[in-house]
Amino acid sequence: MQELGRYLHLNVQPESMNILLVALPDTDLEKVAGDITKEYSVKTDTFAIDLTGKGAPEK
Repeated sequence: MQELGRYLHLNVQPESMNILLVALPDTDLEKVAGDITKEYSVKTDTFAIDLTGKGAPEK
C-alpha cells in the first residue's frame, strides 16, 4: 500500500477520483480500501478475483 499511498499523495486531487482495487480473493483488500478512503477522502470499490482461472476475465 505504500506505493499506492505515495502515488495518491503526489499525483491525485482526492476529490477528483474514485478508485477500484482489484486483487486476489482472501487478501486484505477491504482493509486497504478502507485505509485509502480514510486517508485520502476518495471513494473506493473492490473486486476480488483470480484472473488466472478459466473464464475469469469474462466475469
